[in-house]
Amino acid sequence: MEKIEYVMAVPSDEDEIKVLLSQSKLPFEDISGHLAEFVVARSGGKVVGVIGLEYCGEISLGRSLAVAPAFRGRDIAKELYRHIVIQAKFKGIKELYMLTTTAADFFAKIGFRKTVKDSAPEAVKATQEFQNGCPLTAVCMVKSLIDRKA
Repeated sequence: MEKIEYVMAVPSDEDEIKVLLSQSKLPFEDISGHLAEFVVARSGGKVVGVIGLEYCGEISLGRSLAVAPAFRGRDIAKELYRHIVIQAKFKGIKELYMLTTTAADFFAKIGFRKTVKDSAPEAVKATQEFQNGCPLTAVCMVKSLIDRKA
């Protein structure tokens, strides 16, 4: 099995990230401004997984968790999430929000709870991802990062 490396995204990863997000039917149009807050999983020098954050003060909106189909079932999503939570806690993030159309069960297993979209903080609701990136059917989920493990 190939070794997976987890590192912060660099500008040269952008095209590969956009392809992976497009293949996963996730929005990718506005990631350029947030790329510095993305973590990628690499295998053989190729991006095989990605997750990002969009900071909104002490709250963050998780962005674009995707794993290439050939690499699913190897806990890459969990490891990407673990890396992003370490980053979020380091930056003082107290709550993490996610919007999902396909991964609500995954997020529930790692401690997120469903919430009403209208109850999200205004800073989160003001993001392009929240306003235009996800369909109306997306489930809004939240998790407190205060005094908890990833």
